[in-house]
Amino acid sequence: MNSLIDGIYWGLFLAALIGPVLFILVQVGIERGFRAGATIGCGMWTSDVLFVLLSYFGLSYLLLVTELPGFESVMGFAAGFVLIGLGIMSLLSAPTACDTKTSFSGSHFSLWLKGFMVNTLNPFTVFFWLMIATVIVPDKIDAGSEAVSFFAGIVLTVIATDCLKVYLARGLRKWLTDEHVRLMRMLTSLFLMIVGLVFLVRVLP
Repeated sequence: MNSLIDGIYWGLFLAALIGPVLFILVQVGIERGFRAGATIGCGMWTSDVLFVLLSYFGLSYLLLVTELPGFESVMGFAAGFVLIGLGIMSLLSAPTACDTKTSFSGSHFSLWLKGFMVNTLNPFTVFFWLMIATVIVPDKIDAGSEAVSFFAGIVLTVIATDCLKVYLARGLRKWLTDEHVRLMRMLTSLFLMIVGLVFLVRVLP
């Protein structure tokens, strides 16, 4: 039970991180509705599950990868280019219409992939799971049931809070005009590009 509570605590910590993941969830939830936001979320949750498997079964390999020369630079460049690219595409694409019945016409896979890539290459998420893998997990590996409860607490808490974010964002839609939605899309796009530039600048020699 204590491991489950610990997992919920760390899940809330991860869910509270303000970064590209939060902005994308809110934007898609407002523009396209709950199903589209949940599809983006599924990509993010798939990424988190992979981090869980690496943390538990591949801890030694994970540590070897992080110790490779240039690991931080590669992650910084990858995250920077992906975030800048997503920001530019979002900025140039047409805003979604108010009618959410017709707005969820995009590819489910493209939405899922967008969520997966942003979460996987998000340094905030990567460093979170590295901390979990190196500091928290080693004490729980010997007790398999505790580790399962711990990781289940994290993942289920993230799923629940992400769904809540999308639901609340969708609820805001009726209070927003199309101009508000366009402004939010622009601000989200600029935020993604700025964060991407920060990552690139930090890893430049």
